[in-house]
Amino acid sequence: MKFSFVCRPSKARKNGESPLELQVTSEGKRAFIALDRKCKPSQFNVTTQKVRGKMEHNQYLDAIMQKCHMIETQLIKN
Repeated sequence: MKFSFVCRPSKARKNGESPLELQVTSEGKRAFIALDRKCKPSQFNVTTQKVRGKMEHNQYLDAIMQKCHMIETQLIKN
């Protein structure tokens, strides 16, 4: 199972911001989960999975990623 964040410019609002989404990939299938944060695509760093200049967004993304790994661990245990 793989988790990553994406900011898709194709879903940009009038103010130029796009919703951040969690991309979950498992067994070759992808699912996207919309998150409660938005940013301009130019602010999102794909490599580091962080939003430049938005500390609160990055803390939120870190918390989401941590929760994903906890859920994955529980699935493996079961």
